[in-house]
Amino acid sequence: MIKFSFVGDISLGEHYFSFGHGPKKHAEKNYLFKDVEQELNKADYVIANLEGPISDKGMDKNDPEKMVFRASPKIIEQLLKANINILNIANNHILQHGEDVFFDTIKLLEENNIGIIGKNKQPALIVGGNSGEIAIFGCSDIEDNIYKHQNLYQKVDNEFYDLLSDAVVQHSQVMVIIHWGREDRHQPTERQIEIENKLKSIGVRVVVGHHPHIFYPIKYMPDFFCAYSLGNFIFDLTWDNKLIKTGVLNLQFNPSLEILSAEVVPVTIYNNGCTPKITGNPIEIQNGYFDLYKFKSAVRHLQLKKFLYFFTSLFKGNKSLKTTFMINKMKSKLNF
Repeated sequence: MIKFSFVGDISLGEHYFSFGHGPKKHAEKNYLFKDVEQELNKADYVIANLEGPISDKGMDKNDPEKMVFRASPKIIEQLLKANINILNIANNHILQHGEDVFFDTIKLLEENNIGIIGKNKQPALIVGGNSGEIAIFGCSDIEDNIYKHQNLYQKVDNEFYDLLSDAVVQHSQVMVIIHWGREDRHQPTERQIEIENKLKSIGVRVVVGHHPHIFYPIKYMPDFFCAYSLGNFIFDLTWDNKLIKTGVLNLQFNPSLEILSAEVVPVTIYNNGCTPKITGNPIEIQNGYFDLYKFKSAVRHLQLKKFLYFFTSLFKGNKSLKTTFMINKMKSKLNF
């Protein structure tokens, strides 16, 4: 049998509003995964979405644009200790600091034997044993923040569907880890449903998603499993309670590589989004729909909450970087 654990977005750098008191700073003296390490180490494979690069290449500590969402290479030691051994790099922040930093991130992860999924046209990452193989793909359906027409990480397109079609013929199980959806929603969009139906028709049987920053309901049918969004796992977006409620999704496969059991372990993120902590017993997912948090809406009054968070946190952490960011933003708005 093989056990997988899945978590959502992990941003190991810092948002503009959290310079000096986000995950990157916190990790200098603290082990971010301390309270979830035991749970994650029960799995054979732990898969997360790496929301931002890990690299010191081209860094300028005085420029907020060179620092935002950038994690220190020292964090890799913590990823390894927490058994996070597969990372999706197909997302809209991985190219935040350009191609050199993107490739440096991949190099650092591969040197430490962390599996990468989501490179453009990348063959599947294969795991399994004598009884069969599971083919794992990573992809993104979100427009890149910086490079609108990027071709370095895998997009959802016809070429990707062709890759999946070939994999379904060759492997016992095909799994897709996907960055998709909208940040202003708490339920899957029509576009997500369209992609979901296409993946199912091809023969993909497991889909796990992220990007909306909110933990979505999960669909579990006899021949298809779809976790639309696992929310955040480490991320300094803490201006609303919905953004810090998350979980560890556990799937266990039998020797025939069919899903034997599925459960979610509830998790809440503390210390300004830096430390996930288990906050409840595992909950078994039965066939049908599973809704852990039963959110009635996405984050309401988002811009106001972000504005209030920024100004109440302005004098925490790196005040100089935050001030520089604010001045640059005002200049941009005023066309200076």
